[in-house]
Amino acid sequence: MKIKLTLSFVIFLFFELVTIPSHAQILADTGYVQLELFQNPYPNIQDVATNDTTQTFYLDTLETQYNWSHSSRIRGYLIPPQTGYFKFSLLSYGTGTLYLSSDSAEYHKRLILSNNQSQWPASLEGLDSVFLVINHPYYFEVMDGSNILSYIKLRWALPDSSFLQPITGKNLAGIAPKPVRSEVVWEIFENKVAADFNTLLNTDTVPDKTVNLLSLSTNDFSTSIDHFESRIRGYIIPPVSGSYSFYFAADNISQFWLSTDDSQANEQLKSEILFAQSDWTQNVSSQSLIAGEKYFFEILHYDSTYTDQIKLGWKIPGDSLPNIIGYNYLIGFDDGVLVTSFKIKKTDVLAYTNWTLPIAYQLLPWNASDKSILWRSSDDSIATVNSSGLITTINPGICQIIGCVAQDTTLKDTLYLVVTNYPGPYFVKPDIIYEGDGHSWNTAMNLTTLLDILNQGKLTQQITIYASEGIYKPTQTIDRTKSFLMNNVRLVGGYAATSSGTDTTDCDIQIHETVLSGEIGNQSITYDNSYHVITTIDNTNYWGWTLPNNFTIIEGVTISNGRASCSTYGAHGTFSINDNGGGIFIKGSKVRLVNCRIFNNSAWSRAGGIFTQGGDHVTSELLIQNTSFESNLIQQTTIQPNGSIFEVIINGYGAALVIAGGTYNISNCMFFNNHGYCRTIALENCSGDIDKCSFFNNIGSDDDIFVSSSSLLNINNSTVERKIWVFTNSCVNLKNSTVGVFGGGGSALSVNSINCDNSIVKSLCNSLLDSLVSAKYSIIGNTLVGSDKSIILSDSIPNSSLWLDTIAFNGGPTPTMRLKNIPFNPAKSMGNPLYLDSLDQRGYVRKDSVSIGAYQWIRPDSISVAAASNSICQGDSAMMDVTFFPPYVDDSTFLIQNINDTIAFSDSVFVHALSAGNAPIVVSANDGNKSDTLLVDVIGTIGTGTISGDSIVCQGDGAVVYQVTPIENATDYVWALPSGASGNSSSNSISVDYDLTATSGPISVTGQNVCFNGSEILFPVLVNDKPATPVISIQVDTLFSNAASGNQWYSDNGAIAGANSQYYIVTENGNYYVVVSNDGCNSDPSNIITMINVGLNENDVFLSIYPNPATNQITISGIESGGTLRLYDLTGKLLLERENRDNTLDVSGVEAGCYVLEVRTESGVLYGRVVVE
Repeated sequence: MKIKLTLSFVIFLFFELVTIPSHAQILADTGYVQLELFQNPYPNIQDVATNDTTQTFYLDTLETQYNWSHSSRIRGYLIPPQTGYFKFSLLSYGTGTLYLSSDSAEYHKRLILSNNQSQWPASLEGLDSVFLVINHPYYFEVMDGSNILSYIKLRWALPDSSFLQPITGKNLAGIAPKPVRSEVVWEIFENKVAADFNTLLNTDTVPDKTVNLLSLSTNDFSTSIDHFESRIRGYIIPPVSGSYSFYFAADNISQFWLSTDDSQANEQLKSEILFAQSDWTQNVSSQSLIAGEKYFFEILHYDSTYTDQIKLGWKIPGDSLPNIIGYNYLIGFDDGVLVTSFKIKKTDVLAYTNWTLPIAYQLLPWNASDKSILWRSSDDSIATVNSSGLITTINPGICQIIGCVAQDTTLKDTLYLVVTNYPGPYFVKPDIIYEGDGHSWNTAMNLTTLLDILNQGKLTQQITIYASEGIYKPTQTIDRTKSFLMNNVRLVGGYAATSSGTDTTDCDIQIHETVLSGEIGNQSITYDNSYHVITTIDNTNYWGWTLPNNFTIIEGVTISNGRASCSTYGAHGTFSINDNGGGIFIKGSKVRLVNCRIFNNSAWSRAGGIFTQGGDHVTSELLIQNTSFESNLIQQTTIQPNGSIFEVIINGYGAALVIAGGTYNISNCMFFNNHGYCRTIALENCSGDIDKCSFFNNIGSDDDIFVSSSSLLNINNSTVERKIWVFTNSCVNLKNSTVGVFGGGGSALSVNSINCDNSIVKSLCNSLLDSLVSAKYSIIGNTLVGSDKSIILSDSIPNSSLWLDTIAFNGGPTPTMRLKNIPFNPAKSMGNPLYLDSLDQRGYVRKDSVSIGAYQWIRPDSISVAAASNSICQGDSAMMDVTFFPPYVDDSTFLIQNINDTIAFSDSVFVHALSAGNAPIVVSANDGNKSDTLLVDVIGTIGTGTISGDSIVCQGDGAVVYQVTPIENATDYVWALPSGASGNSSSNSISVDYDLTATSGPISVTGQNVCFNGSEILFPVLVNDKPATPVISIQVDTLFSNAASGNQWYSDNGAIAGANSQYYIVTENGNYYVVVSNDGCNSDPSNIITMINVGLNENDVFLSIYPNPATNQITISGIESGGTLRLYDLTGKLLLERENRDNTLDVSGVEAGCYVLEVRTESGVLYGRVVVE
């Protein structure tokens, strides 16, 4: 019982003596922890004596990069952001140790880690777990006991994370309040092409970027920019009086100035560096200082490219070694400065609803002591603004955000805010001067402007952007950090510059090329190009939003001239964003590229074309379709101090593509003419598929695909000209593909696996023999295996160059290696029957029998033969065309069979016609049993014939028929007729008409066909003249012809027998004419004379007519009225005719003379003579 009482008393006494700060006290000092340096090395943290501390620094992350020759210790409190099991990993030069308490009490600490690791572990397996509660402070100590090269780096993995991440100030708290003083600020002025310290001192008043320093030391690449000037200024407070030695190192050009007191006017140049200098012992200066006094100092610095460190240290009187000047001895240069100007940088802002966005503004001078701004919104229903200047948009509309300086409210400015829910699409054109709202081609925007708007907040829906042809650049400045930042957008290029309205039909990526270019600087060099053309970071979970189904989609765009290069010689152990992914840099994003061209991009370390890695929230997912990677490279260039350029190609890899984590699917793509030290593409700690792709003509070491770090590659229907390298616990499943070489390896503990199915591997390195897990229906080296790698069908396959062609375009979108048309090609038909009816790399069907590799041997489905014409002239030849279907058959040879070679035959190129007739020619494919027949019609020469018909004709004859006997081989007949004859016919007969001008001559006919004209066949024809038309006259009863001979008289009864003289005595009344004949030709009939008074005498009057002679009217007596009255002259010409109404006839209009009157009644005809006076 006595012992228990004593122990209780000790415990009570301990609690009385040790004061444990409250949680509130600890959380009031978050953001930093203490770093202590000791004069002596300590192997164990328990040996540290408090009076050994030489310097104290304050850190905002648990990673030091100081090269002190001291032991070091970091201590403070960890503030967990989550509840759960945390895992820790520690790096240190010597033996590093981590002690962690179970609460905020120091005396509860226990040893968690002790090691001397120099690299982070590849996975979290094997790391111990510690359970921590959110927002509870846990005391910790970390120590490195080495005094040679001391550094400490501590990281943790959160309970919901699978990777280590830095522990930063938001999760740290100090063990004691940090001394209150303004911190020294590193002022950075960007986009400077050369060092100009006069401008820096006199003109540059507002830095582009500032970094608060806890010591006078900056880390390499801490700015992630090139071509900048910078300044560090403030006051040094020495701890003891005496002579101090100052050590100065910097890259590139730098000056160190130190005053003799606290006045800038008394500063003196202590050290100047004209070339990059990392050894500070080469730049030592000295000055006597008084303890506790303030001494103004200033560092002026210029960085061109790559490293950008600045280090200023001192050797305190009594110390043997120099140390970086730390926080305890520094005061910033900003005391008591008032604001004189306040301007909002962008006064017109477009935003979507439910966005939160900060306001960018400028205060002058930049280092004013009180920078407080008062903010308010003109309409809180549209948008609100908090005291920090963070806007939250609520509803569509327009409002104003007003800000004023707290210490002087007369200094104010206004931001005009438009809040929208417009879903897109937007339209962009390059080099837009007067920008519209982007809702049509006519009001197009600049792409950079639009992306700046869309990236202000979180897009909950994907926005489509249509881009017209032309070159787009991410900035008009020389700021290499600028790129096209794309998150959750769809960019579609290839539209004509003449597009108008919202028309998206005129799209052709070949004709209307849309180029996103990183060529922002001097066109003749590349090392001033943008680090990345496109950047997309955490687009599936950014700003705390989860968008699992949204991709950043880029279609129909050329991405070129990105240059990711800012590091020293390609040491990719230390990752730098700006050394990787010249074309596109992807982190934790879903990205899809379709119909794009990744061209002429470069990187210092990895991925001239595209670099992708997992993000802070999710892994990356990359889909690439129908895209070419061309002329991308790993290019390591540094500018020497004298301005010369030194280029090397070492260490870096993945000229076209590097996928460092996540998943991928790459299809129908080409990788060619890319140039790097090694590895056209590199796959690290990732898994995915490559389908229907080709790798060829790439330059550098012979790795086309490098698969490492537990990666999985499924490659199908693809052609790899060079090597696939498998490394460090990785797996490649090769199917239906053709590969040059398989190589690989790793550590002794590495286990790689390769599975080959229906594939060709020209060569397998010995280092991978044990990694070949399975092989079936494949050719590996000189071995052909069947359904299992143990079933060897042949071990003497000849060199692949004998049966496998070089890579070329053989159909389809990507090139392949064609199987040569040789007897017994080993890959031709020995493939896996499982893939029958599937498609090869070109998209052609694997049928009949499956070929091994990416290229399927194609046999014809059919063959057809044709000539330029099936009808060929005798003695001629015609080109013969043999066509296979499908047209891409591999054996296009054929066999000719001439069935009737006396008529026609083929020599496989031409068909030769020998004699008239029909001849079939059979063409059969040598590969398969397909055939076709060409029926040739040979057209022969023309024969002769005989014409029959009238050989003597008369002018005016018509429809005289002539006929020729059929002419052999003639299909057409061409007739020729004498002058004055007409007729038309293409047959062997013709009807001819002779006009009155026709003359004698031959009728001819010529036989024709499409090939030949026959000989002319003649038939003479005599054409007699037609007699002139005769004219007859009358004298009493006699008719006379004006033709002296050849007369033939005609009456109403026809030709009058024997009436052939020039005159004819008429004996009967009637109509008379004459026709004249001469040489068998008759004239036209003469005029007709009607005879009616033949044999009529004065005593034979049957009618009683009075008065007679008469002058005006005559009267007929002795007859009844009725009938018809007619009056004729003596030639028989009818002069008058009327109805007999009253037996009278008016003759007053008749000339004087002798006439015959005819009276026709129903009883008959009566005549009488009438004389008119």
